[in-house]
Amino acid sequence: MIQIINGNALDELKKLPDESVECVVTSPPYYGLRSYKGAETEWEDWQGQLGLELSYKMYLNHLLMVTGELKRVLKDTGTLFWNMGDSYAGKMGKRQGWNDNKMAQTREEAVENGTSIYLDADYSNIQDKSLMMIPERFVIGMIDQGWILRNKIIWRKRNGIPASVKDRFSNKWEYVFFFVKSRKYFFDLDAVRKPLKESSIRRISQNVQLQFNTGKVHDFPDDNMNMKKILIHIRQKFGANNTAGVNPGDVIEVPLDVDDFLDIPTKPHAFAHFAVYPEALIEPLIKAGCPLNGVVLDPFAGSETTGVAAERLGRNSILIEISSEYVRIISERIKDSQMKNQISPMGQEVLVL
Repeated sequence: MIQIINGNALDELKKLPDESVECVVTSPPYYGLRSYKGAETEWEDWQGQLGLELSYKMYLNHLLMVTGELKRVLKDTGTLFWNMGDSYAGKMGKRQGWNDNKMAQTREEAVENGTSIYLDADYSNIQDKSLMMIPERFVIGMIDQGWILRNKIIWRKRNGIPASVKDRFSNKWEYVFFFVKSRKYFFDLDAVRKPLKESSIRRISQNVQLQFNTGKVHDFPDDNMNMKKILIHIRQKFGANNTAGVNPGDVIEVPLDVDDFLDIPTKPHAFAHFAVYPEALIEPLIKAGCPLNGVVLDPFAGSETTGVAAERLGRNSILIEISSEYVRIISERIKDSQMKNQISPMGQEVLVL
């Protein structure tokens, strides 16, 4: 089942029961990047859109308020995958989003034009053009909040958005942080293993112990048999005929398709939303981090790649989105996926609240 909730993430999370979801996959609005229509929020200390706060400290505080609620609704065995990019400091104490070089003088101008850049006194000591280390500051706050950081996953963008900058390298990757709330949690590595190469299968199939015992291998001195132990361990771990595959590692590289050769930065779709991460990025996260029939939660649903992928993979989903316009987009995307038979039978019921 797909449950779509139209409302502010913090307020709506407070309505969910304790330990009610198995997995969270999300990407919040980045700091100082752009404004989203219909996303004004009443916070305890400020009224405005998440990501347009008057300081990065306020922004991080709001994110940690949300993650505090996520920690409550996530099961003890649950997982959290958090995609996040950085921001640059701009001239005269202004901030500038990672991929947005437009600037505004006031908050009102930022909201009106969608540039979301204005004065921020809290980081006047950060030099113009410097990355602000927003993701790293957020992670430190999460660890202080009691989360366990298991991985800093790198999403490598082989067809990232072209940049016009001439005095630095263009950005081709983003973080996906993997958090858990307890030491024992659900993680299905077998679901995301990479297939072994034929050469690796042949190597594992060799009787390494016999080769050492018969003297056929002479590459290692008697007092240093570390490689021997490694090869024997690999054989015992996978078995002579095992082709289950290997751990894919902490770099996710979305496969190229024909659009990449046409210099199209993201796979085209009919839905008008700025921040759409590819399904190929989050599929392995859901497969590894959420059991079948489990619930995947996205508190910043946007155009809802998370929900579409979750349902196609046989998981339920709860999608929270503050913008009514994007709630409409989510419903259209789900309908489109159902018509193309991309969603499993369990995903036929869509509940909009």
